[in-house]
Amino acid sequence: MADLTAVFVYLKNDCGYQDLPNDQIRHALIFFAQQNQWDLSNYDSFNMKKMGEESYRDLSGIAIPTAKKCKSLARDSLSLLAYVK
Repeated sequence: MADLTAVFVYLKNDCGYQDLPNDQIRHALIFFAQQNQWDLSNYDSFNMKKMGEESYRDLSGIAIPTAKKCKSLARDSLSLLAYVK
């Protein structure tokens, strides 16, 4: 979850998608987790903020042009928002 959250944070902060509503992103993350049958019962036992920050740093450090990274992340991630009401 932290990695997927980092993708949306990266899209908002670095790719010009700052208008993406946070609530819609949260719902998309939960939808994705449920569709993949992830067990979220222990979600609160992890420091998700720290894990998300580390994932964001990792993602930011990938040595490919930002525009290419943004295009790929948007193509592979933004479709999740279509399933959220």
